[in-house]
Amino acid sequence: MRKITLLITISLILMFILLQSAAHAITISNEFVWTDNIGPNGGFLPAGQYFYVGAFITPSGPGTTAQAKHTSGLGPDYTLNFTPQPIYPNIYTHRESYSGQTGQWNIIATDGVNTVNKITHSLDDPRILPLANNLAISGPLLTPTLTWDAFDSNTYPSLRNPPITLGTDFFNLGVRVRLAQPGMPIIYDSPFGPSLYTTATSYTIPAGVLEENKDYLIDLRLYHSDTDVVISLIPPNYITFLENQSETFLFYSTTPVPEPSTMLLLGSGLIGLAGYGRKKFFKK
Repeated sequence: MRKITLLITISLILMFILLQSAAHAITISNEFVWTDNIGPNGGFLPAGQYFYVGAFITPSGPGTTAQAKHTSGLGPDYTLNFTPQPIYPNIYTHRESYSGQTGQWNIIATDGVNTVNKITHSLDDPRILPLANNLAISGPLLTPTLTWDAFDSNTYPSLRNPPITLGTDFFNLGVRVRLAQPGMPIIYDSPFGPSLYTTATSYTIPAGVLEENKDYLIDLRLYHSDTDVVISLIPPNYITFLENQSETFLFYSTTPVPEPSTMLLLGSGLIGLAGYGRKKFFKK
């Protein structure tokens, strides 16, 4: 009886250890490699073409480290830095000026006990995508509408009509909201969908994204994806990866500012008679 009890106890301990190990197993997802044409952004990051490689890794933070080992094409190995964003808390990445890197990288992550790895798609079509023209914003303070000139949908076609073949290139737009501060933290990304095909010329930021008394960088992204895997044609099912993108920035503030007439009254010391307006229209 004592032997049976001992075996049961040992089994329970082993099961507990296995469950704990599974609960804390390190994972890699959304591995990526792409180029990015960064437009002027108020000096938070120099404009130019950049190279990015990385992944989402959990658990993240102290104790978890990651590397990107180059496996093909042109480019060195990189140490990935933990660079959490408000909406992407588990991201590890490396960024540097683009200098001709191509191929694939093996993302290797370890928590000191377990080590896992995943291979990125192949960056085989690096290109500089254009910035948007006439980017502007207007309308209600916290739900403004962003407008821009349409991109050439022949040069930058969006994916509309399956079936899709291996290697199909297509382009879409995305609206990203960042805080106007060092690091440009990302607080919102628009969902993927037909409303942001390259023929689109406007997007309204939904309620709940912006807050009063804050400064933002509104970021219009043109991005180029490549179809790496076609799983089925009917129904359409395929895997795509981001190859390149461009980011056009617009500063937007929700901090109240005096109207022009108020500014004159302030100069005369008549502060109590002043009304307040808000910054509601900006144009690049």
